[in-house]
Amino acid sequence: MIKISDKLNVIKNAKDAIKIAIENKGIEVGNDIDTYATEIENIEIGAKMVTNITGANADTSGRITITKLITELPELTFSSDVTNLQNLFSGYSNLKEIPKLNILGTITNMSSMFNGCSLITEVPNLDTSNCTNLYNIFSGCTSLTEVPNLNTSSCTNFNSMFYNCSSLTEIPDLIVTKSTGINNMCGKCSSLVKAPNMDTITIQYMQTTFDGCANLTTIPTYNLTALKSAQYCFRDCPNLSDASLNNILLMFSYTTSYGSTKTLQQLGLTEAQANRCKSLSNWTRFTNAGWSTGY
Repeated sequence: MIKISDKLNVIKNAKDAIKIAIENKGIEVGNDIDTYATEIENIEIGAKMVTNITGANADTSGRITITKLITELPELTFSSDVTNLQNLFSGYSNLKEIPKLNILGTITNMSSMFNGCSLITEVPNLDTSNCTNLYNIFSGCTSLTEVPNLNTSSCTNFNSMFYNCSSLTEIPDLIVTKSTGINNMCGKCSSLVKAPNMDTITIQYMQTTFDGCANLTTIPTYNLTALKSAQYCFRDCPNLSDASLNNILLMFSYTTSYGSTKTLQQLGLTEAQANRCKSLSNWTRFTNAGWSTGY
């Protein structure tokens, strides 16, 4: 007759064997056997995706399922039927380097692709020429210091694109003429010194676009003739130069569809900044267009 203690030893030995097999695949596990099934599934999914990722690997939201093994992959290949890279690396806060991406198809959605990858310092070159959605793509990449040139000629959604990229000092020129809004696009980019060049002739909404850009000194002259709202666009930007403040006066004096309160306070400028504006060359043009300090 087999003793209960012998049966328990068999179970324990089986558990230990499973644990060793998982850890031999490079995944650390604890003693909770309830987690083993998930880790085994991760190994299986990872093995399928090492060389080729197809549309069949996407879940119902369109997210490509990448496992913990991503840190070990030197290259990822996406087959021609993959069009959606939404959330691809989202939340991988321990990931230090993005592997080479070999994309064989046409990608139209990269929203939140690198969201929360707080340790990466750079990203590979990306073909964004057909991408319509770049919402939140680099949001929370707090260690990112460089962004490659991006072809954004097809993009309609730039909201929060670089939000909280607190180590970025510059952003490449962007084509935003297919979009009507760039809300929060550079919010909390606290190291950004110069705002990117953009043709903003179609832009209607710029709420909090540069909110929290504490080191921002330079604002180009944007075409804001279509603008309807820009609440707190320049809030917490204490280092704007007089030349940039003068540019702000000029470009907002040409807004013909602006529906929000037309004051510098609503744009996020401080009372001290507003008072500086009064001595600048575009102040009269600005006030003649119905604007005031708001203080």
